[in-house]
Amino acid sequence: MKTKVKGLIYFAGILIACYVTQLRLFSFVLELGFKTPQTDTLWNLLVYHVPDFISIIFCFTYIIIFYRKIRQLRQANVGGAS
Repeated sequence: MKTKVKGLIYFAGILIACYVTQLRLFSFVLELGFKTPQTDTLWNLLVYHVPDFISIIFCFTYIIIFYRKIRQLRQANVGGAS
């Protein structure tokens, strides 16, 4: 029972991380796609694009971490049952 609850929590974490990652990726692509000469500055790069890119990597890392945790739970559950 305890492993099922942990698995559900990790799965919810993956879903939330996927949602945030895709939102950040969408805004990152839109910001890059709608550049104008006025917004194509170093200031906009440092204020908008770099933080979005860092948050995409950060959220994607959480997806990988939660996936590994679920895989470890499944392996421990299968190993303990036999």
